[in-house]
Amino acid sequence: MAARQVSDLIVLAGRVLVMSTDELLVKNMTVVAAAQFTEPLFTVLQLNIDLRLQDLYLERVPGSNGGHVLDVENAGSSTTIDGGVFIHGSRRTSAHLRPMRRAYGRSPA
Repeated sequence: MAARQVSDLIVLAGRVLVMSTDELLVKNMTVVAAAQFTEPLFTVLQLNIDLRLQDLYLERVPGSNGGHVLDVENAGSSTTIDGGVFIHGSRRTSAHLRPMRRAYGRSPA
């Protein structure tokens, strides 16, 4: 199956949910919200094969309810987080990475 790509997307209010994908690349996505909910702004669940998250910008602005900006639980083959900016405007950690078979992360040079 050919790789799928979602890129150059801006979400100004709300959240993103990624579930059951095959070779998905999410690139240059911005999610900025004054979140009045505790759910993460970007959530990965279920079986995702070779998921790549590249250059995400996730921001929960000051005054938001507590909650992660990124929550990843992948029962698939791998998740790669390549660069990105995670800003949290409330008293909570930015990311929650649950146990996975293979997880990779890299900061921009």
